Parts: sequence; C-alpha cells; structure tokens
Amino acid sequence: MRCPDCCKFVSFEQEVEAEADVSGSTVTGTVHVALNCSECGTELKYADLDFEVEVDHDCPKIAEAKAAVPADAAPIAEAAPVEGEAEAPAETAEGAEESDASPTEPEYDDAEAEAEPTDRFETKDRKGKTIKNARYQKHYYGADVTGSVTCVHCHEQIDFTASVEEVASGFEEAC
Repeated sequence: MRCPDCCKFVSFEQEVEAEADVSGSTVTGTVHVALNCSECGTELKYADLDFEVEVDHDCPKIAEAKAAVPADAAPIAEAAPVEGEAEAPAETAEGAEESDASPTEPEYDDAEAEAEPTDRFETKDRKGKTIKNARYQKHYYGADVTGSVTCVHCHEQIDFTASVEEVASGFEEAC
C-alpha cells in the first residue's frame, strides 16, 4: 500500500489497543488493531475486533453464605402491620436487606486488558495441502488479549485470555 504522507510503498507496523468491560460473569471488549506506515507511523488500515470471555470463579464468601443457610429452610413470612403501628419506610427496609444480604452470585469489578499483536499466514488450503507460494497465502493480523477482573466479595484477581484475528483484506483503510 502507498502511504499518502511518504508517497512510498511501505511495509506495515502493527499496533494494538484493548478495552474491556465486565457484566455479570462475562468480560467483553474491543481490540483496535492498526497497521501503521513503517516509515512515518501514519495509520493506514485498521480493524476493531470484539471478544467475549466467560469468567469462572468459586468465591469462598459465596460458598460460606450458601453453607450457612440450610437447604431445607423455609422462607420467613413477613408479619402484617398491626393497626396503630407505623410502617417502616420502604427505603430503610430495602437498605437493610441489601446490607444484610449474603452474596449469592459472583460479581466482578475493574476489568483490565492488555494486548500483544499477532501475525500469521494461512499455509494450508481447504483440502489440507501446503501452499508453497507466499502470494497465495492469506495473511492474518490480530491480538492475544490478557487481562484480569477483581471479585467484589473476596477481592481475588481472576485472569482471562482471548485471541482475535482478522484477515488482512478485511481491514478498513484509514486514509
């Protein structure tokens, strides 16, 4: 590809940036893969690749909470208010339930992600035969994403990994 700033046919330098967000036990994110001019650094092509990873964590706080409540225990029914007595405000009752509630599902916070660029060629055709001429090999650019999330209950850091890639012809031109 010809760089508009250098006016030369140039090779690419790959640059990646990763962003991650956590929702429930799923980490989702986007990796921005840019192919820059090796002479001047101008972004020539780019692709935004999405990833999704399930986080599996056995939180000891949740296990303790489940062990403390017997499985055959019946739920406690609330007593009806007696005439003449004032009802507790709804906000206070809800706030007390939230603070006294034991954790039942893992919650995660602080999703952080870093990406390392990857670059590979498809050396086998669809029949499994080796492609000897580099002209006919597909070129893939991508990233290996590593990161971590923090459990809200036990503050343990859980690591995750993901890999994304796109064929070079699937990149959009930046200029």
